[in-house]
Amino acid sequence: ALALLELMLERVMFAPQSTRADIRVLGMLETTGLEFSHLWICGMDENSFPAQPLNNPFVPPAVAVRYGIPRATPAQELDLARRQLRDWRRSTTFLRLSYTHTIEDSPQQASLLLQSLQAKTLDSKARHPYWQTQPRLQLQAFSDANGPALDTSHAPLDTPGGAALLQAQASCPFKAFARYRLRLRSPLEAADLPDALQRGVLLHRALELLMSEFPGSEALNGVGANDVAKLCAEALQQLPRPLPRHYREHEIKRLSSLLNRWIELELERGPFTTLHLEKTFALQVGSLRLQIRVDRIDSSDGHWVVLDYKSGKVSLSNSRTLAQDEPQLPVYSLADAKIRGVYFAQVHQDNMRLLGVSDPDAQLHNSRVLPAEADWQQTRNHWRRDLEKLAEDYADGRAAPRPSAAACAQCHLGGVCRVPFQR
Repeated sequence: ALALLELMLERVMFAPQSTRADIRVLGMLETTGLEFSHLWICGMDENSFPAQPLNNPFVPPAVAVRYGIPRATPAQELDLARRQLRDWRRSTTFLRLSYTHTIEDSPQQASLLLQSLQAKTLDSKARHPYWQTQPRLQLQAFSDANGPALDTSHAPLDTPGGAALLQAQASCPFKAFARYRLRLRSPLEAADLPDALQRGVLLHRALELLMSEFPGSEALNGVGANDVAKLCAEALQQLPRPLPRHYREHEIKRLSSLLNRWIELELERGPFTTLHLEKTFALQVGSLRLQIRVDRIDSSDGHWVVLDYKSGKVSLSNSRTLAQDEPQLPVYSLADAKIRGVYFAQVHQDNMRLLGVSDPDAQLHNSRVLPAEADWQQTRNHWRRDLEKLAEDYADGRAAPRPSAAACAQCHLGGVCRVPFQR
């Protein structure tokens, strides 16, 4: 019940308390009972004042008249208009009533109720003195794709964002500037059940618990179905609110199925030992100092390899342009000099695989490896130069939008950049 109440409160928009203001814009009915120093009523033409009866389509007019439903007849509207006019005259010493002289090219006349007032008649076509015609202006357009540069005099700069910052800069510089310089983050919406992002986090947590409990190929050989189900149930406990029983059971089955299939792929790799889980490194790239977190580091045949879990589908095209297109793996390759390979670990129901770049001596069995530029060290040096270029572009404030299918698919900044992706 408490979780349901919290969800309801998150979804209800409460109007904030209004602050004191010298000028207020109100509806006609909102002026009831108030006093004013000056009061200006608009829309006092014969078609708007008195207003038309409020006929409810679900209540026949005869029923409304019979039971005296307010504002159901022209007579009631006329009586209301007269009372409003009387109250307005009593509420202020300065009352001005106005109407527009044309509506959609149709001339308008003042309401007949205003004839009883002793008011000065103004020219219906009079213009405010500030309302003056201007010659047609020639608008000037210019492009400013740069924001203010960071102060790099005390480099390296501790910069939030980690590898995701360089990923955003490579995908769309404007996205990186908006997210990490302007802090224009997408708000999370309240949901009854975990969304795709939370389900991916649950999978990461289950995999972390698995490798923490069974850190290596030898330990994984003894994992049973009950062990996997227990770990998946433990991963679900990190959610902020409990799940319905049937959904929880289904989610445990889903996670268990993925982990069991993944264990089969892990055992085909040959002997390995898991050294680090969720390991944090401080990495300097150009003038930026980033805090990056690596999902997992294994020792395979004496070589360190990085595994980054992906619950969605991934693809890599060319190791030479990897730092420019998908810089996450190149960033991880620079975390430690002992690292000899970087892999995406795709844990997806349609495809389980390891995909990455590595030194030939550190290639994992049954993995797809992109050909390196020359040798592993030269590939890492090439990646570092590309990553430093991305870091310097970010520090210099380069923020030109670069629309693409990948960059714009889940982006919430379209109303800010105003550059649509053209297929």
